[in-house]
Amino acid sequence: MTTSTAAIRLAIVDDSQVVRMGLKDLSITRSSVKWGVPVPGDEKQTIYVWFDALLNYLTAVGYTGDEARFTAHWPADLHIMGKDILRFHAVFWPAFLMAAGLPLPKKEMICGWWLKDGKKMSKSVGNVLDPLVLLKYFPADAVRYFMLREAPLESDANFSHEGFLSRVNTDLANDWANLVSRTGGMIEKYFANVLPGEYPQVERDREIRRGYEELERKAFEWFDLCQFPRGLEEIIAYVGTLNRYIVQMEPWKLAKNEADRPRLAAVLNTLARAILSVNTLLSLVLPETSRKVAGMFGIPLGPTGWLDPHGPLNVSPTGPLFPRVEAATFFADTPMEEPMNEPTAIPTPTPAPAPAPVVLAAEPLPEGLIDIDTFKKVKLVAARVAAAERVEKADRLLKLTVDLGHETRTVVAGIAQYYTPEELVGKTIVIVANLKPAKLRGILSQGMILAASDESNRPYLPILPPETPLGAGLK
Repeated sequence: MTTSTAAIRLAIVDDSQVVRMGLKDLSITRSSVKWGVPVPGDEKQTIYVWFDALLNYLTAVGYTGDEARFTAHWPADLHIMGKDILRFHAVFWPAFLMAAGLPLPKKEMICGWWLKDGKKMSKSVGNVLDPLVLLKYFPADAVRYFMLREAPLESDANFSHEGFLSRVNTDLANDWANLVSRTGGMIEKYFANVLPGEYPQVERDREIRRGYEELERKAFEWFDLCQFPRGLEEIIAYVGTLNRYIVQMEPWKLAKNEADRPRLAAVLNTLARAILSVNTLLSLVLPETSRKVAGMFGIPLGPTGWLDPHGPLNVSPTGPLFPRVEAATFFADTPMEEPMNEPTAIPTPTPAPAPAPVVLAAEPLPEGLIDIDTFKKVKLVAARVAAAERVEKADRLLKLTVDLGHETRTVVAGIAQYYTPEELVGKTIVIVANLKPAKLRGILSQGMILAASDESNRPYLPILPPETPLGAGLK
C-alpha cells in the first residue's frame, strides 16, 4: 500500500512512531463502553468501534454476501481519510485485512480538515456550515466545485462565504457559464441554431485544439496525484483562453460581411468543440451542469478527448448555468453564527439617557426604491481612457489610466475578456468617482467603470460622444 506525498506531510508523528517502535497486540473489545456490538458469549464486553466500523468498507461492497460485487469493487483504488484518523486506517486497518487474508487498498489519500473562517468547525462553538443556505442560491455542482478547487492536499482548507461567493461567481458564472452562453447565443443569432459542419480552419483555430490536448494531459496528471485544485486551475485557465479567442476573432464583425461567413463558422465551430471537450473534463466535478451543456449542443456526454462531431451541430441555448448571485442577496441569508455554550455577561447598569426629542419618522419607501438624496451620493463622471494595459497574471483585469479633466486616475476593471486595451484608448466612458479606493493585484484602483451586463454578466460599456467635457457629471 502506498500513500501520497501529502499523507507523509500530514501524518501525525506519534502514529508513525507506533509502527517504528514495533506493533503489539490490539484488544478489539472494551468493558467500559456500554454501547456497541456485544461480544458473543460475554455481554460485559463490546466490540471496539474502530474494529467493527472499519469492516463496513467491506460489507458495503458485498463481502460475504455478494462475491461478484465484492470482487469488482475491492480492493479500493483510493482510500480517502482525514488526518486525525490516520492511525486507525493506516495502521489498524491494514493489520485487520492482512489477518483476514484480504488485499489492501492500493493507495491512501490523507487530507486535512475543512476550517470555517480559519477555525476548526465545532458544534459547541457554533461555527458550522448550513449547506441548505448554499443550495438555496447555488446548485450542488457549485458547492462540489468549490470544495475541490479550494482544498489543497497538503494542508487544511478554509471555508468562508466570501471566498465561496467569489470563486463561484468568478470561475463558474463569469468564465465558464458566460463562455457557453456567449457561444450558444452567437450560433443562435448568426446561424439560426444550426452550425454548419464544414469550415476552413486557420492556424489560430488549430492552436485551440492543441491547447486543449495539452490541458487534458496536465489536468489528468494533477487529478491522478489527487491535486484537484491544480487540475481545475488548469481547466479554468484554458477557459480564459477561449474567452480571449472570442475577443481576438471578433465574430460580431465577421457576421457583418457575407464573405466572412465561412470564417465565422470556423470560429464558432472551434469554440463549440473546445467547449464540448472541456465539458467532459468538468463532468468529473460538475456532473449535472455538464449534462446540460452536452444537451445544449445535442451531443451525449461521452469520454474525454477532443470532441469533433461530424456534420452540423443543432444547438439549443439554455438559460444561465450559474446565475450570478449578488453579495447583498447572499449574505442576507448567511448571518454570522452566534457562539454556543458561552457564558452570558451581566450588563453593567447605566444611567437612563435623557429623553430624546420627538422626530416624526419618514414614510418608508417601497422595497427596492431609493430616494433622490441617496442617488445624489453616487458621483458619476465622464472620463477619457488615456492608456490601457493588461494586468500581469490576471486574465480578467485591465489597468486603465483615465483623464477626468482636472486629474488623472488609475482604475482596474475586470473586462479584459471582452475589451482589448487598444479599442478602449481614446474612448470617453463613465466612472464612479467617489468610490472608496481599493487595491487589486497590488494596484490602487481609484474608481469603478460603469457598465451594463446581460444574464451571463458580460459587460457592455456605455461610450459617450467624444465632445463630452471630461469630468462632467451624469444626472
